[in-house]
Amino acid sequence: MTLYETLARSAAKVAGGICLRYEDTTYSYEQVYMIVNRLGHYLQQQGVQPGDRVALVLPNTPAFIFAYFAVTGIGAVAVPINPVWTADELSFVFRDARCRFVIAAPLSSVTDAISGMDIPYLLTAGPQAQTWESIVKSGDDSPLEVPICDTDLAVFIYTSGTTGKPKGAMLTHRNLLQNVDSTVKAIEVHEQDVFLCVLPLFHCLAATVTMLVPLSLGAEIILMEQFVPHVVVAAIAKYRISVLVGVPAMFVVLTSAKIPQDTMASIRVCLSGGAPLPLAVLEGFQQTYGIPIREGYGLSEASPVVSVNVPHRIKPGTVGPPIPGVKVRVVDEEGRDLPPGQPGELLVQGENVMVGYFGLPEATAAALRDGWLHTGDIATLDEDGYITIIDRLKDMIIVGGLKVYPREVEEVLYAHPKVKEAAVVGVSHPIRGESVKAVVSVKPGESLTASELLVYCREHLANYKIPKTITFVDELPKSSNGKILRRMLVDAEAEPADASLP
Repeated sequence: MTLYETLARSAAKVAGGICLRYEDTTYSYEQVYMIVNRLGHYLQQQGVQPGDRVALVLPNTPAFIFAYFAVTGIGAVAVPINPVWTADELSFVFRDARCRFVIAAPLSSVTDAISGMDIPYLLTAGPQAQTWESIVKSGDDSPLEVPICDTDLAVFIYTSGTTGKPKGAMLTHRNLLQNVDSTVKAIEVHEQDVFLCVLPLFHCLAATVTMLVPLSLGAEIILMEQFVPHVVVAAIAKYRISVLVGVPAMFVVLTSAKIPQDTMASIRVCLSGGAPLPLAVLEGFQQTYGIPIREGYGLSEASPVVSVNVPHRIKPGTVGPPIPGVKVRVVDEEGRDLPPGQPGELLVQGENVMVGYFGLPEATAAALRDGWLHTGDIATLDEDGYITIIDRLKDMIIVGGLKVYPREVEEVLYAHPKVKEAAVVGVSHPIRGESVKAVVSVKPGESLTASELLVYCREHLANYKIPKTITFVDELPKSSNGKILRRMLVDAEAEPADASLP
């Protein structure tokens, strides 16, 4: 089975059923399938061959879904890229992936990136989108008949680059569809569900859980370009959205909004991923709306879902057990399995694991060893196989030889009733090697001092874990998928802090 065959199967099963709603436009499964075919034939006419890479620089619009399935449907490789990236960042990926074609929104960064690179491109909106509009409305909509194997490459997902230049994780049709099938079983969704797709589709979490999963079922997708709280709330009420997938920052905002419970009553599956979910956020959302959030965990290299809390057995603070077909281990620095409750590096094995990083054999060999994906995340396993993510291996702070996990400190900060969001990083210290720095935003209408927060921390943390520097900001820097950018907080360490604590 391939991605295109999955769409074709759903189009045959529920041809007239609603596939996609975007703003005031509705597309049936049959319409989506026909547009995908038209675009696929056009790309073939432009010389795109099986195995060629095609960059998708698109926001959350129907064009992304059409392009994603058309590219993979002719045996080419889709390379989704964050549309807010600069020309330099885009140019790097175009060159690194050796892209043969670009499908993009009308962005100056795109035209700047491809200038001098001799890469043909197709714009999906704006004054130069006549070709796109013609393809969508007419053209050859006969089925695409390219022989594709499930082991063929389908997508390159470029990692965020927090530890250096972005790397292209190579995913096959089998990788992605195995992950889709396992995710469907784990989160228990079906054809009658209505999925909200508001997380950015260039990110693997949204692409798999809010695009591929519903399309594989023949379910309905409500597509939104960005998270606007009152628009999301209105859509939940209007379309009776039943599957809500978000990142912690979304749930912070929705909890603060104090939405009437009956407005949220249609939601039966509520998932959080993309970043650690603070316990205080989980509890606050459930207390407000009576809806449990099921936290999960994944990474681009695993297509991306690895684990998720199961219905009726949610363990707050954990990311659940591995989804069906996925195995995990927690090991020490020598690669030896650790007993339950003891932290070590999390390893993952399954059909969802990438085949490697494009053009980077050394990085691939470091990540894929002895049949296991080394995630770089520190975790524990309990007796029931539930995973608790403690932190990124590279984010761990060493204070005078003692290990401090930023997430542990962040959980304490989030539990303070006046704290809206918090992030913790390590900064250099002349004696201890590193010290703990906290960057905090305060809930609207509240005031909080560093001294007050320090007293609170002393009640809940050992002395060496207590932040020595606390900075207050209006908003913490986030990526387009809502993940707090710790790297920017480290880069900003030389800026004057609001409070330096002894």
